[in-house]
Amino acid sequence: MRRSAILACALFAGLQGRGAAVRPTLSNGVVSYLAEDGQRREIQVGKKCADLWVSPDGGAFAFISIEKAQPATANEAEPFIEESAIYIARRADHFVPVHVVVRPVVDGRTWKVVRQPSLSPDLNTVYFSVPYTMTSWKLLSSSLSAGSYRILDDADSYCVVWGGEHSGQLLMQKRHEADPNGPSGVTYPCYLRSKSGVLAKVANEDQCRSFSEFATQWSRDRGATCHPADLGTK
Repeated sequence: MRRSAILACALFAGLQGRGAAVRPTLSNGVVSYLAEDGQRREIQVGKKCADLWVSPDGGAFAFISIEKAQPATANEAEPFIEESAIYIARRADHFVPVHVVVRPVVDGRTWKVVRQPSLSPDLNTVYFSVPYTMTSWKLLSSSLSAGSYRILDDADSYCVVWGGEHSGQLLMQKRHEADPNGPSGVTYPCYLRSKSGVLAKVANEDQCRSFSEFATQWSRDRGATCHPADLGTK
């Protein structure tokens, strides 16, 4: 692979047949797909990319560019990200990438690292996470029209439900500290978060040990789709 392809975030759009959904891949920080005419198209944002998310209908993408990072060590597969930026690309805009400017303030600290982006079914809201502590993440959302953001909840993993009766709601895996009076250890049960912020437990830790697999099956059983961003540069 050419050095320029590794350093730049290249997004290639691909349609497998007329009207088929776009399914890009992420490799070495490059997201690739084929355009409708079968030719490769590149969208350069000047940085290596990570955390690719694709809408179920293939009409939108979200990803981050790695603006600043410490190189991966021998014991780490990925670089330590110190600063990142969110981009979205929509079919309606011919997949021209749009930089979503988000610098949330959580507990008085401005966060430069944003991860796990995804979009609501109406494409008006972008969701993302910040590494709040060494063991926990904060889930936030930002209105693409207003530019404001909201702190939603603690969530180690999440995905947005597309389709079905829960469309637009969030499926989340949350870290629970051990009960001093109960069994030892930290647990990670899963919850459904309504649009108004009400949480309903949908699975215990054993049932949703693999969040991605659980979310895929849970949403499929309800006529919907829910999948998280693919973390890392692959």
